[in-house]
Amino acid sequence: MRSGSLLWVLLLWYSCSSKSEHPKGTATNELRVDTYEVTVGDFKKFTDETGYQTTADSLGWSGFWDPTQRQWTVLEGANWSLQDGHSIQEDSYPAVHMSYYDACAYCHWKKGRLPTAEEWDRIAGDTVLVGNVWQGLFPHIDQGVDGYTMRTAPVGQFTANAGGLYDLFGNVWEWTSSIDETKNQRIIKGGSFLCDYKVCQGYIPSRYQTTPDDSGLNHLGFRCVYDNKR
Repeated sequence: MRSGSLLWVLLLWYSCSSKSEHPKGTATNELRVDTYEVTVGDFKKFTDETGYQTTADSLGWSGFWDPTQRQWTVLEGANWSLQDGHSIQEDSYPAVHMSYYDACAYCHWKKGRLPTAEEWDRIAGDTVLVGNVWQGLFPHIDQGVDGYTMRTAPVGQFTANAGGLYDLFGNVWEWTSSIDETKNQRIIKGGSFLCDYKVCQGYIPSRYQTTPDDSGLNHLGFRCVYDNKR
């Protein structure tokens, strides 16, 4: 393990575990939105065409929720493709271990961008259609009632919202372009498979959490939005 790696993970977990409510705003642009969280297959097309190297690739490791030890650890070799550090992830799963820089690079390639936190709220709507979340006593047992135990689900497995968008609540956290000025960290929205109503309630509309731009944990992904017509 690299020097300081464990401290890095602990700091990321602390920064991602606070509960906050961002100031309400109005998103006025007409937006096109990715129906699903960006998948492994999507991101592979991007890297094949551009040769892009992610933050996790450059570091050679990433933060990983270990389902056997039930804690965060530093995992050598983990990235968007080798999400557990050794097995190639199927194309239908969300791309994770994504830093803010990685998400911005992909969205730029797609001629889009990340949503602001206010845009994300408008896109998500007021009704929480919870998908893949933690069900049980965290971190000891995830009962897996939703069919997925302590892991991500392929995109589109749960009910879409009124706008036809999937996995806005649960599965993986989603980057936004907004910054919490009090913490000087980026706002992430929607919660993940490690969240429930007692743990990291950030998937409740208007709630959020924050994390540094170079975070790349295995429950952190994104989707893009597009201004007017692409």
